[in-house]
Amino acid sequence: PALFVSSTDFVVPLLFSRLIGLLADAMIPVMLFALGLQLLEQKRVTFSLDVVLASASRLLIAPALAVVVAIPFGLGQVDYVAGVL
Repeated sequence: PALFVSSTDFVVPLLFSRLIGLLADAMIPVMLFALGLQLLEQKRVTFSLDVVLASASRLLIAPALAVVVAIPFGLGQVDYVAGVL
């Protein structure tokens, strides 16, 4: 149906357009709620060495690498900070 609508001059009725927009806006909060319910069912959380090392590298090494990669491009302040974050 999406190909048909986008390839022709078919106009989606306003009611359906608003309904689709509301459903699209609600998807991320619903997925976060479902993730919270799944995490609630976890009985015990254990942190192995692999998890700690992966988290530390993601939080420490990735921003440092982004700084090194972003410098040669001569980015502005906002672009530079957004790229590092």
